[in-house]
Amino acid sequence: MNKTRIWVQYQTGHKQAVRELLRSSGAVFHYDFTDLESFVVTLPEGAIEEVAADPQVSDYWYATMMSTDEPVLEPLQEKS
Repeated sequence: MNKTRIWVQYQTGHKQAVRELLRSSGAVFHYDFTDLESFVVTLPEGAIEEVAADPQVSDYWYATMMSTDEPVLEPLQEKS
């Protein structure tokens, strides 16, 4: 199964709910940016749409690596 690293920003006050959503979707957690209300996770490709559709998720981006040390964020799609 293909996996993709994404940055997921959650709505204020919904950290635990989004963490559980990600966990149940098969996420591998890499970073927890509490001040930015965000996680960086690796998800199975099929789970990205489910996570993106959750109303507690405010935005999300692909996280790609330009080199071994330098992550770069690319817009996945705008959330309305």
